[in-house]
Amino acid sequence: MSKAKNRSPSDTDTRSSLTGRRFRAITSDMVAYMGRNLNYGYVNTVAQFPGRLDAERLHRASLLSVDAEPILGCRFVDALYHPYWLRRDDLDRTPDLFTLVETRDPDRALEACLTKHLDPRSDPQIHVSLIRNKHDTLCVKFNHMVGDGFSMYEYLYLLAGIYNHLEKDPDYTPPINFTDRELVKEIAKRFDLKQKIQIVRYLLSSVRKDRRNSGSWDFPVS
Repeated sequence: MSKAKNRSPSDTDTRSSLTGRRFRAITSDMVAYMGRNLNYGYVNTVAQFPGRLDAERLHRASLLSVDAEPILGCRFVDALYHPYWLRRDDLDRTPDLFTLVETRDPDRALEACLTKHLDPRSDPQIHVSLIRNKHDTLCVKFNHMVGDGFSMYEYLYLLAGIYNHLEKDPDYTPPINFTDRELVKEIAKRFDLKQKIQIVRYLLSSVRKDRRNSGSWDFPVS
């Protein structure tokens, strides 16, 4: 299996240029993938609105949001040599990314959204469901492989920001985020060698202390 390739990003990239593009899978992606059957694996957000959202604009905002954060519009390729993310080419027509559900039983529709299974090998890593009854309910499902609870928080602000921009400018397109996802490396750049040695010594000391106190790997540990 050939190694995943990354082109040099540029500010002129568009959605069409993202199609078929590969992104490197980082260590946390692969760890989460291996443990996907051991935990729930999703971060969910539910919000109810007193009025009606613009479904067409929300759909457009959802599409643009996975352009702004390209990894969300990818599927995970479990390659033998090194797994990678591959950008899907059908995001504008698949219900896997966005669905509008008009129903007399919004509770059942909400349950369906919350229990929906996302397969990282084939589905987008985000699912937006607009459930319409007397009120509009928004259910957003986020795959934990690509981010944590704070990532969901950031995504919701991104989605809302795009939605609001589209009201003023229907041709609005957000900038694409090509920031390195290996956050440990980004954080490490902020410390010099002496500080890194101190951190490692502290961590090793904490591990030895935990072992003395617990005597095993059982919880609780400090």
